[in-house]
Amino acid sequence: CKSGRWYLVAQPVSATHPRTYRVDRVDAVRVGDEPTSRPAGFDLAASWAAAGASFARDLQRLRVRARLPPSDLWRLRAALVEPNASDAVASAGPPGGDGLVEVLIPTESIEVAHDELLRLADVIEVLDPPELRERLAATGARLAEAHAG
Repeated sequence: CKSGRWYLVAQPVSATHPRTYRVDRVDAVRVGDEPTSRPAGFDLAASWAAAGASFARDLQRLRVRARLPPSDLWRLRAALVEPNASDAVASAGPPGGDGLVEVLIPTESIEVAHDELLRLADVIEVLDPPELRERLAATGARLAEAHAG
């Protein structure tokens, strides 16, 4: 059970490694004649950790290229989930001529990146992808209009 959801770790006959299944997504169950058992040496904690790491890697399909002052890198840890925050901080290059460092931020979607990076709106400039730049600019314009005067 993780975050209130139950999972099943099982190895299909045709597979070489166990898979993780979310129990509430199982549509039907068929009772077979063959008995099952836990394989010798199977480590549930290690299997669960590997499944979680694989899921996190697969989920982070988008890379955001951005720049910000090196003195504000710490704010990435407050704005992003782990390990994305650590990966982004570790990706920082040396400051450019303008004093800003460039970072690569792994994230799952434009929507998630938009919401996370609004927390850094006063110090970060998104360089890529263009769709995220446009969405943040539109949000900034709406904020400026709503708070003008």
